[in-house]
Amino acid sequence: MSSKIDSEEDNSTLINQSKKEKGRNEEREEVQNFVIEDSELQPDLKQSSFGAVIAAYSFTQCIFSPLFGYWSNKISQVRLPMIIGFIIMAFGNLVYLSLQFWNDHYLYVMMFSRLIAGAGSGNVSLLRAYASTASTSKDRSKAIACVSGGIAIGSMVGPALQLLFTPLGAEGITFFGLKIDIYTAPALLCLVINTIGLLIVQLAFVEKQIILDNVDSSEGEDAPKVNRNN
Repeated sequence: MSSKIDSEEDNSTLINQSKKEKGRNEEREEVQNFVIEDSELQPDLKQSSFGAVIAAYSFTQCIFSPLFGYWSNKISQVRLPMIIGFIIMAFGNLVYLSLQFWNDHYLYVMMFSRLIAGAGSGNVSLLRAYASTASTSKDRSKAIACVSGGIAIGSMVGPALQLLFTPLGAEGITFFGLKIDIYTAPALLCLVINTIGLLIVQLAFVEKQIILDNVDSSEGEDAPKVNRNN
């Protein structure tokens, strides 16, 4: 009797192991099929592609930041470079949104869009520079701290806002022929933010530059001169 029970337990164990192994094989086949299908649809995609797309934004930002600074110094204002930067970023996000209308070469179009958006974001360097030139020596540190804090908060909150679009999923919704899903909604939000920033700079921003001259060196007082560039 004991040996019969042991034999039945062994058979049951073998059956369970066989079922588990079969389940693992099916999962492997599904993954392999997905990879094969995906590689057939996207033959130019590699594991390093994601890193290249992410790096593209920072690459052009590093290049265009000093160029925006040089241009701003050349024309003695920050308004125009800021506006052009917002326009460039908006165009980059538009290119990203157009990915759904391309039949192939998605990787290169996405990288191109990130390169453009990164170039436009080079105007961020002008904010700290303007904070130092548009403030007196008394409140300069406070002004620079506020600008730096705003940039830091935006860099921290911005990526987290993508969680708001999770309910859209991969299917999303179609609005006037434009598919808005978990992947395209962040680009649309960035486009809206770019437009708002452009309007604020164009309509509400009053540019001031305070040139500090030491008039009374014995008393160490600064006499500010205000130049307005509207």
